[in-house]
Amino acid sequence: MSFVYVTGSYGRHEASHYSDLDSMLNRYSKFLEWTSKEPQEVLQWIDDGKNRDAAFSKARQFSQAFYNVIRASAASDDHVRYLII
Repeated sequence: MSFVYVTGSYGRHEASHYSDLDSMLNRYSKFLEWTSKEPQEVLQWIDDGKNRDAAFSKARQFSQAFYNVIRASAASDDHVRYLII
């Protein structure tokens, strides 16, 4: 899965904003890939404590990247005009 997004001029936030946006989109893509598997396979995988801990860790990283994107976008009207997930 690939994503296309349109961005504006980010000034001093540019490098970190793109990094956070890429991180968020990549993590979301992997989440969709995993959750599109057969339900029994997903349930067996998440039933393992190490896998579950890893999944929650990735979810926290996703939410931090998402927060960073929203925060940078809110800093200026010239930033991301639309964020669609």
